[in-house]
Amino acid sequence: MKPTLLMLSLLTTPLLLTACGSDTSAEKEEAPLRPVRFEQVSATGGNALHYFSGTTQAASESVLSFKVAGLLNHLAVNVGDQVKAGQLLASLDEQDFSLKRQQAEAGLQRAQAEERNAKARYERTRQLYEVSNASLNDLDAARAAADANRASVSSAEKQLSLAQRQLEYSKLTAPGHCRIAAIHVEQNENLKPGGQVMTLACGEQLEVTAAIPEAYIARIRQGDSAQIKLPAIQQTINASVVEVGIATGKQGTSYPVTLLLNQRPEGARAGMSAEVGMTLNSGSGNIAVPAYAVGEDENGRYLFVIQAGGNELGQVVRRKVSVGSLGEQGLIISHGLNAGEWIVTAGVSRIRDGQQVRLPGFAQPKPQSAEEGLDK
Repeated sequence: MKPTLLMLSLLTTPLLLTACGSDTSAEKEEAPLRPVRFEQVSATGGNALHYFSGTTQAASESVLSFKVAGLLNHLAVNVGDQVKAGQLLASLDEQDFSLKRQQAEAGLQRAQAEERNAKARYERTRQLYEVSNASLNDLDAARAAADANRASVSSAEKQLSLAQRQLEYSKLTAPGHCRIAAIHVEQNENLKPGGQVMTLACGEQLEVTAAIPEAYIARIRQGDSAQIKLPAIQQTINASVVEVGIATGKQGTSYPVTLLLNQRPEGARAGMSAEVGMTLNSGSGNIAVPAYAVGEDENGRYLFVIQAGGNELGQVVRRKVSVGSLGEQGLIISHGLNAGEWIVTAGVSRIRDGQQVRLPGFAQPKPQSAEEGLDK
């Protein structure tokens, strides 16, 4: 009995081992290939739409300041007020300027009195000289004194005129029909000559000042057209370039470009942010890809180029690329991709370099000349 049981157990063991071995091999079968979305890239032509950031401002803007120093004792306007030509905006304490004018008036009166006396002495001396009762030296001295006093009167008149103008300079008036855009001082503040007091926005037209990177400034010319979008009021307005900067702005690597809006939409104000859209000629065809087709990690930006096999299968190869601006047709690839190549457009973060993928409905690409693409 025992030998029979032993033989049955020995026969059963290989069968169990065979069954276990078959399950393990099934687990080792490769997972199905991942399908990917893809598209063929092509050159978009020499023109591309680029967007730049800007700020609106009044087409005619004036920064006002006092020509004399003094204590600001009166602010007659507030930010946002409409003002007319000649309207009083601010004034300095007039006491010191009034005293200087009074002093100049007194000096003029004294000089005029001395001139009258000198003129009278000269007339008497001349009459005496004619009857030989005064010498020639006496006549010359009287004439010189009269001339000197006449010059003193002229100098005193100028001093009075200067004092009067300084008194007038203590008042700040509007140069035209404008709106108060900003006030840079506070009442009872001691001001220096030439210091900014307030900014006025005059006229109805608006401008936009945009910072253009050095890579694009050479393509912009006076008179070029643009589209200005004002996100605050959700409007887009046509504009044209009126000034192109020749020196970099405060940022150091960008140039100021001024654009004049063809019209002023309701609700638009100076100081609003603006998006400036300009179609620029790059001089050669651009390759644009969907922005989500480009990945980025510590090694830089990249995308996956498809090397087609057969039977809707292929291999993806990671390709380092350089990118330009984002336009209507996608993200511009400035280096690293040729027109006519096929790229993965979805799932970039879930595939790896050299991976085999499925290409549902893939059609073999047509050969394309090297002149149609960009060099790698």
